[in-house]
Amino acid sequence: MRENKGITLIALIITIIVLLILVSVSIAFLAGSGIFGEAQTAASEMQIRHMREQMSILHGETAIAEFLPGWRHDGTVNVPALIGGTESVRYDGNGEWVITDPNNPNNTWYDYENQEWANARDANGNMFVWIPRFAYQVPPRPVENIAQPPAINVRFLDGVTNNPISGENLSIVTPEPGTGPSPGDWVVHPAFTLGSRQLQGIWVGKYTTGFVGTAPGNTVAPERAVIEPERTMWRNINLSNIFDTSRGFADANGIGGTSSLLRNRDWGAVAYLTHSRYGTNGQMMGTNSDPGRITGRGGPGSSSTGNATGIFDLRGGSSEYVAAYVTPNTPDGLRNLETLATSLIDPLHAEFVDVYASGLDAARIFNANSHMFGNAAWEVSNGGTGPGMSWFGSSMLFPNGTHLTFFRGRKLQHITWRNIPHG
Repeated sequence: MRENKGITLIALIITIIVLLILVSVSIAFLAGSGIFGEAQTAASEMQIRHMREQMSILHGETAIAEFLPGWRHDGTVNVPALIGGTESVRYDGNGEWVITDPNNPNNTWYDYENQEWANARDANGNMFVWIPRFAYQVPPRPVENIAQPPAINVRFLDGVTNNPISGENLSIVTPEPGTGPSPGDWVVHPAFTLGSRQLQGIWVGKYTTGFVGTAPGNTVAPERAVIEPERTMWRNINLSNIFDTSRGFADANGIGGTSSLLRNRDWGAVAYLTHSRYGTNGQMMGTNSDPGRITGRGGPGSSSTGNATGIFDLRGGSSEYVAAYVTPNTPDGLRNLETLATSLIDPLHAEFVDVYASGLDAARIFNANSHMFGNAAWEVSNGGTGPGMSWFGSSMLFPNGTHLTFFRGRKLQHITWRNIPHG
């Protein structure tokens, strides 16, 4: 049965990070039920054709190499750093989002301890959710009960440091290049690293990316992308056009910084925070099963927090590409990559893309990349690739030697922004 792909998360990078959610893909590995579905590849010529029609996530993060003027934390998380062209908003409990003072000492904006995440909105109505910098504890592998995996332990960090805001004496591991952490280790999530920059948080699109007007199809049109509820998800677009659309999203909406497609690691950051006590606390979230692929459907239980303040469309909708690929080692693999993901292999975009080691088949590629942590792949697999090998009994599928790009989940897409000063 044909499965359309869509757009997911957009990220802005300024001196902080902003992540947005684009059209129709789910947030982490969602093979059909869980947040941790599949990192899968198209395995046939028919699927390659479908890949050309898929629009993925735009990722929005703010990269900070130094403290921002007035930067601070609130005792729990890094205070969300609003980027130019956005304002802080809160849910009033009656179906409306209202502007709130981000400097209110009573903090009516957010409360992560009670699963209420910070939201922001731009002048065009696009909405974003703040993912503060955090470290996580690598989960056991395999887990005792794959159908009900444990919540992921998370500690929010101070600024761009590795120090827990709580003051806890936590031993954080920094893996050497080419190696990964072990189960039980604490590591800073790699989504908060962009090239040589360390980030204090990222803004993520609240909904899968939709569009205005008639369906844009397979084209680069950042001015047509919207991150709002009750929009039709943008699908039928190839990976290279997805990437270029995400890069232009910030400028098209008058938002400061540079926007970019969500990397595999960024997808993992949203999934891990969702699966922590600050999100669903290890429980499976609900699904947006709307047959028309309309954003924001499924009720509060289908968000990353189980309430209106979280990220929606993480389950349901369409599958979504991320900015990641496997290094080609065959002529066919290289040709497919050059055809479907031209923009990703441009050296100028290196910091916005995750690159994986090559192999002859999916199982060998999977094992060759066991050091790639934080991306909800190896760490949430119970031993390898295949059906039922991921958390919640989801499938763990991986690119093979010919089809080298990733798409996450089966149901959703999001956009992310990386916020980095121009120039």
